[in-house]
This record gives sequence, C-alpha cells and structure tokens, in this order.
Amino acid sequence: MGSISLLVMHSGRWNNENCYVDYSTEAIVLKEYATFRELMDLVSKQICVDLSFNIVKLKYKIEGSTAPLEIHNDMGVRVYVSLKKDNKELSKYPICVSVFVNDCQLADRNMFEDGFEMCGPGGIDIVDTESLVLSVPNNSDNVNCDIITNVKHKVVLEDQVYKDKGTLKAVMTQYAIDHRFQWKTDRSSQTCYTLVCVSDNCGWVLKSSSINKSGMFRIRKFVDDHTCPLKDKVYEQRQATSSLIGGMIQPKLVDHKRKLTPKDIQQDVSLALGVNVSYSVAWNAKEKALVSLRGTPSGSYGKLSSYLYVLDATYPGSHIRMKKTDENQFLYLFISLFPFIKGFEFCKPIVVVDGSHLRGTYNGVFVSASTVDGAGNILPLAYGIIDSENDASWTWFFEQFREAHGVKYNMCVVSDRNESIIKAVSRVFDGVPHYACIWHLWKNVKTLFKKSHNKLSEVFYGMAKAYKQSEFDELMEKVEQVDVRVKNYLESAGYEKWSRVYATVDRGMVMTSNIAECINACLFEARELPVYDFLEEVRQMFARWNLKNHTSASHTFTTLCGRPQEMLVANEEASLRMKVVPSNNYVFSVHHEGRTYIVCLENKTCTCKRFQIDEIPCSHAWAVLKKKHFDVGPYCSDVYKPSNLLNTYSISIRPLPDQNEWNVPGYIKDQIVQPPNHKKLPGRPSKKYRDKTYSELYGKKRKNSCSTCGFKGHNRRSCRNGPRIV
Repeated sequence: MGSISLLVMHSGRWNNENCYVDYSTEAIVLKEYATFRELMDLVSKQICVDLSFNIVKLKYKIEGSTAPLEIHNDMGVRVYVSLKKDNKELSKYPICVSVFVNDCQLADRNMFEDGFEMCGPGGIDIVDTESLVLSVPNNSDNVNCDIITNVKHKVVLEDQVYKDKGTLKAVMTQYAIDHRFQWKTDRSSQTCYTLVCVSDNCGWVLKSSSINKSGMFRIRKFVDDHTCPLKDKVYEQRQATSSLIGGMIQPKLVDHKRKLTPKDIQQDVSLALGVNVSYSVAWNAKEKALVSLRGTPSGSYGKLSSYLYVLDATYPGSHIRMKKTDENQFLYLFISLFPFIKGFEFCKPIVVVDGSHLRGTYNGVFVSASTVDGAGNILPLAYGIIDSENDASWTWFFEQFREAHGVKYNMCVVSDRNESIIKAVSRVFDGVPHYACIWHLWKNVKTLFKKSHNKLSEVFYGMAKAYKQSEFDELMEKVEQVDVRVKNYLESAGYEKWSRVYATVDRGMVMTSNIAECINACLFEARELPVYDFLEEVRQMFARWNLKNHTSASHTFTTLCGRPQEMLVANEEASLRMKVVPSNNYVFSVHHEGRTYIVCLENKTCTCKRFQIDEIPCSHAWAVLKKKHFDVGPYCSDVYKPSNLLNTYSISIRPLPDQNEWNVPGYIKDQIVQPPNHKKLPGRPSKKYRDKTYSELYGKKRKNSCSTCGFKGHNRRSCRNGPRIV
C-alpha cells in the first residue's frame, strides 16, 4: 500500500478573492487508501487542534476553478489522492485548513470587534486567535480530552467533555455519594449546567456549558473544596434517588427467578454506597428498574399484535388467535406452534389441560394443553391466556384446539373436576370422554372424610390403576368395610371417570394431570412478568424442552425410550421363574405363583390385561418371547420407539429475531390492544399459608376427642360409635 506527501496550510483565512492567506505550513504523509476520518485525525494531530472542541474544514484549489473544493467524505479523499498521484510535487494542491468554534472562524480577527470571547482551559478568557489555537488541549496536556460516556466515571476535572448533560448529571450524582456530600442545581438549560453545594455558604461549585450546540457538555469551572459544616454533609443523602438505585440494581433483575426484596436493596445500597435509604425508596427503585427493563404492564399488551405476527411468520403452519372486546381490550389468547401440531401426530391422543392464575398487575389465567411423548416426557400442545376459568373461556379455548389439532381417534381429555372444563369438552368434542385426575379426586376425599383417608389412600390408588375387574372389586370391598361413605362418593363421581378398568377409551399411563401441573410449577416466577415477557418465557422454556428431548432421542439406542424401556426391563426380570406351556403357535399358558395366565402373541394380549393396555410385553409375554427366542421389538407399540420420538421432535423451535429487527406491517402495528378491565388491587397480597413453627412441624400431634363416645382420633360428626356410658 503506497503513500503520498502533501502540504497542509493552517491558521490562515480565505479572502474575498478565494485565496488562502496569512497561513502557517506543515507537511504530512497520507496512506493511499486512507478514509476521511483518518485524514481528519492526521491533520488535527499535526496542527494541534482537538476535534472534540472545534470544527475543521479541509479545502483545496485546482487550476481553472475560482472556488475551492471541500473534502467532506471518503469519496472526496479518493478524488484528492488520485489528483495528487498524478501531480506528486509537494507544493501542488495543498490542503487549506479552517478551524471554527461556535460557527466562527478562528483566523477571522474582525469577529472579536463585536465583543466575541472564548473561554480556554482554566476559565481564562481568550481574545487572540493565536492564543486560542494554542490553548486547544493536545496529547501533551495533562487534561483528559476523551468524550466521557460512562455514567460510572469516577474522576471529575476541569475541561472534561461529556457526551450529554444526562451523563454529566449521573457522574456528579455518583461523585457526591462517593465523597459524602450533597449538591443542588443552580442553573440548568440546553446550553449550561451549574451545580452548587446544598449549603448556602459553601464555595463548592461546578459550571459546565454546551460545546457548539452539539449536546456535549464541557466542565468550564470546578471548585472541589468544601467550606460547609460537617452536619450539612452527613444528614440525608439527597443524591441517592430511586432512579440512581434502580440503575444500580437493574442487572440483578434481568433473571426474573431471582428474588430481590426492598430489604435486600437497602443492604446492597448500604454496602455499595455507604448510604442508608428508606424502604419506600428501595421499593420505588425496584419498580423503576423493572419498568426500564421490561416496560410497563399496560404497555406490554400493546406489543402483542406485533409479537403474534412475528411468531406466526417464524413458525408457519401454527394456529395463533387473539380475541378482544369491542373496546379493544384483551380477552383471550391461544397459541399452538407448528412443532406442537406436528409432534402430536406421533403421540397417543391424550390431552391434559389445566390453568393457573397470573400474578402480575392484571388478572388472568394461564391455560395449557399437553400430552406425553413415547418416552414419558411432556409435549406441549397449546397454551394461552383467558380472563377466568368460566364456561365461555374454556369453550373458546377448546374450539381453537379442535381447529388446530382436529379430533383424533380414541382421544380423551384429562383434568381436574372443573365444571367449566367438563361442559366445554362435551360441547366442543362430541363423544370424547373426560377423565378426572385421581390426585384431585382423592384430595376431595381427604377433605370430606378426614377419618378414613389415611387407611384408604393406598387402596384408592390401587383401584384407580387396577388392570382387571377382579382386582378393582376386591379393593372396593376393603373401602366399603372401612367407610361406606367413601365408596358412595367414588361411585357418584363415576367409576369410568377415574378408574382404568372402567375407562371407555385407553388413557394409557396418564392417570393424573401432573404434566400440566409441572408446567404451571416451572412458570411460577414467570407468572409475575408482564404479558409479553411471560409469553416469551413460555416459548423459550418449551424450546429448551424440545431440544433436550430431541437430543435424548437421538442418543437412545435401546429398544424403547425412557419410562417404557424401564418397564420393559422390569417385566423381563419378573419373568425369570415362570413356566410356559404352548397351546399352539400363538397361544401359551404361563404359570406363576399358583396362577395361570393366557398369552396370545398374535393379538398381543394377556389375561393380566397389562400387555394390551400398556402396549408393552408384560412379564408373562416376556416369558413366552424368551421361550420362542422372539425379538421383543415387534410386540411393542411404535409410539415408544426412538425412531418415533425423533419424528415427534423433528421440527425445532427456532429463536425469534431481536425485537429491533422485527419486520411488521403497518396495519399490524396500528392495532390497539388495551389491558383487561380487571386490575389487581394495590398492596401486598395475603399469604395463603403461613410458615409453621418447629413444634408444629416436628412436635407431637395432638388428637381431638369425640364428645359423643369419648374416643380420640375423630370428632362428633364422623363418629360411628354409640354414646359413651356415664
């Protein structure tokens, strides 16, 4: 890369004949492919002019032109360099430099006749152009000439330049806290900013002004000596505002799962700044930091239209719907991404739904629908937000679900016994059964029949999971012997709603709504976020699960995946001491512990019912397969195999582009989405459960005595004994 030598004329002026006169000369060497910025830096360094304080213009003249040409961009530099390469004589085409301060040329001496004055370093008034040029800070001065942009800058000196007044104010706020004093604003405008000590008789002062109306501020005068009494400095620290503290704690609030209470903020401020702030200041600081970080809760609803548009564009084939009121207030939201829709095709048609209340500024209920994949992992199918769990909202949600996923053969819905869910399922999915979560059902039993639930807990779960009618009837007899009221309650709930034996459609191993409860638990902290941030947190969590499950499936080399593989291994171990007697090529009798089971390999059935319900060879079928030396793979459901699991997660959930890069049409941006009407009341929410003491947790339990019979362990209402004899 070549270079050229050129002449620089400076400290002169252009006369009326466009000739540059009264100048000084310098010589520089310029790279052939230099940019305009590099040329400006080279010239300013050579003639000792700081570009932070002055405006420099570069011009040159060519033959046949009366007006000079100005170099003001990279193209102008390339034209000039090309011209100099053809005329390499040093004195040919010199660059003439003009320096301006406040739109006035320094070399024009007539401007001082109107009272023009400039302030140099140290606050000295300068009226001579030569003095002014020489007074511009250069690399040999003991002054920091860099433009300060960091609000945490510690050193404050005269002649420092700040990018704007806000940066200077933030630096001085931190400076006052570090040096244990207080200042107040004496004068503030677009062109000047003056601070004085809070004590009227103190000589501390800082004066600054704007540079060339550019927005940058330079400290013109700074007296850092205090003459005020000590008591004025150690009382309340007025510079430790909630805005300052909010900016300090903002990085700690990026992770929404991190708990930062006002008490924690008070301790952090005390340790970091040595200042004691009130509880209300700490509370307001946290609120301001959250608004700065995530925006206002009401403004978050305004982002929904653009967010849903980008979501639909990123995942084509998704089903995304939002419903508003006539006043454009948010009402319902449904999101089913295309990876969920495609993955459901490779799973059993079992849908688990549940809802959980949002904990932010505005009321609402987060609802989700999910299923289990072939490995027993959670596969989200859809999620959204409704106003409350009522008939209209659940009906709308299931209508959108049917439109997104359709109605599959042998489909069923599992949830708690919410009446609105039961009604909505019967209205939207004709013929699709609704099953109750056995955990919620037993929770009701524990509430209603406090005396009997401890004895019947294992019996109930055994009934719910029983594979054979005889097992169910045997356990139900035990329930009747302990408390007939429990039997009547379970019967009124409907055996087909909670028992595997009476189920009209195979519900597989999904006996509870735990997978939906797991989603709610994972989003416990996120439910405090504004609606946009909450929805994005949900999407990111499901994306992590999708990737994790796909990675697990790609590294699985066993016959089945996850929990089904564990069941297959356990059944194989249980088949070691069984005797197999063949009846024909497909039917076999298996004898074990005095009982006989009939296995049919052709129909994949066993009289224990586990083979056909679990769709995995039971221990009896395993004994037959080992006897015949058959491979176990063809007798397992394809749903549980690694190849099917890979198909379930074949479509990844890609990340969304940055919000600044969203390409959203104008008609989408113009859509108005107002927050819901129902707003949570201000104040701290009441605790649902108090923290129990050590004696309550680990102490001896006190038993109540019955006032009818006198025995302990029950009360008069649940007493089944006769009255005591006095």
